[in-house]
Amino acid sequence: MIKAAKDKILAPGAEIDEQVDLPLSAAQREVWFAQQVDPINSAYNIADYIEIHGPVNVALFNQAMRQVLQEATSMRASFYVNLDENGPRQIIHPLDRAMSFIDLSAEIDPEEALRRATAKFERRFRRVELLAAEHGIGADLDALDALWQQVKRDECES
Repeated sequence: MIKAAKDKILAPGAEIDEQVDLPLSAAQREVWFAQQVDPINSAYNIADYIEIHGPVNVALFNQAMRQVLQEATSMRASFYVNLDENGPRQIIHPLDRAMSFIDLSAEIDPEEALRRATAKFERRFRRVELLAAEHGIGADLDALDALWQQVKRDECES
């Protein structure tokens, strides 16, 4: 169990309906510090995909992914610095955002379509990451979402 601020307890896999503010673990502090030293380094950003051949039950897949996110709270965490609290902290976000799926099965070359989609996402992510650092945004998902939308609009205009 993780002890949260104000004597709250957050058990692994606990359902939460609001943001929970917690201190970082020792390992998280090390990763956070490394990211501050070299913010462009993507050593701790992990991406992967699986190829699914055949029909997919999107509702069941979504349910399975939500279960993973429910159990792995680190996948819903964001870091921020609170100068009043002795350094970086984390916020565990509730599962209140919809997931999106991209079906590439109709593409002539699904692998090339995936490469293009991935490259586009990475460009957007890097731009949002730089803007967030520039504006001091770290844990505010609404602000990060606004930056994401702005980057998408900027891409369409150029």
